[in-house]
Amino acid sequence: MDKRAEAQATAVENRNDSDAELPGYTRTASTSTSTEEHVYKLDDSKGRPWIWLHVKSRARDKKTWPLFYERDVIQGTVEVDFDKTDGAKAVSIGVTGGVTAVGQEELNFLNISKDLWDGKLSGKPKGKLSWPFSISLPGETNVADRPKARADPYRLPPTFTGIVTSFELQRS
Repeated sequence: MDKRAEAQATAVENRNDSDAELPGYTRTASTSTSTEEHVYKLDDSKGRPWIWLHVKSRARDKKTWPLFYERDVIQGTVEVDFDKTDGAKAVSIGVTGGVTAVGQEELNFLNISKDLWDGKLSGKPKGKLSWPFSISLPGETNVADRPKARADPYRLPPTFTGIVTSFELQRS
């Protein structure tokens, strides 16, 4: 055997020996913390935006739905241009998770809300104001599978895509 063939045979032998010593592994979910900011707005009757929701998510592209995992912290801001709205009483934000089947009523398994501003406490604002928010998703929640049934603990789905995050402005 020539030296080149001998070197290749030794390399193959070494590779096979080292492969046998490799430990097993289990694939785990990504722990990436990279974020995309998604921006949603509502327009008034003249087509001018007056309220914006900025939310950060794990989605790889801001053109897709926001993506969250169980135990994630959903962060963002809500902006309101009070010069373009009148009679605002409060600003709140909420996250609702639900499942439904064709022909069935939706079953909500998660409902978290947070008040950001209360007009009763601070009077009528002017101009554009913003409020940061942070909502922690739990690892599990209690759910009843039918009305008036006992609620049992269930883990949340491991990922959330297409969650509709609601924000509400109460008017008089």
